[in-house]
Amino acid sequence: MKTPSDQEAQEALKLLIKWIGDDPYRAELISTPQKVLNAYRRLFCGYQLSAEEVLRNGILNCSGCKGMVTLQNINFLSYCEHQMLPIEGIVNIAYIPDEHIIGISKLTRLIDVFAQRLQVQERLTKQIADSINTYLKPKGVAVFIEAKHLCLGHNSDKTTMQTISMLGVFEIDPNLRQEFFLQIKNKER
Repeated sequence: MKTPSDQEAQEALKLLIKWIGDDPYRAELISTPQKVLNAYRRLFCGYQLSAEEVLRNGILNCSGCKGMVTLQNINFLSYCEHQMLPIEGIVNIAYIPDEHIIGISKLTRLIDVFAQRLQVQERLTKQIADSINTYLKPKGVAVFIEAKHLCLGHNSDKTTMQTISMLGVFEIDPNLRQEFFLQIKNKER
């Protein structure tokens, strides 16, 4: 698929401005198409990134590290692939190291790789867990996401969606799952 040029994208945005009932040549809107393109470059930069790129330089050897590593309450912003409206929430990640650990900034950047694309929350949760599992090769991974979806309109105020992906020992050990959820619950207080 050929990527449209900036000029083609700006023309499409002008058409949308006309479609909503405004004049794209009105003085206050002249620069809007370019500003929208600049914003979209930032909001959807995940298409230019890969999990491998983000994670490969952050993996550290740590054969003595055996306990659960948990990173909690990581804010994210994504956009629903159905209505292109915001999904706002938090990600909680846990993993049990085997021989490697990863810097926490790499985990937050990994979330951006997938969140800064058109997305559904279920896929986002799975992509984060699968990537950690693939590149870090831990004994287990748990990812829990809770988010508000603005596509719900007036119901988006208090309604949240929760998704979970558990791999490895988290799938088979109920005590680990319980420990993970207790840590998340305790952090919320």
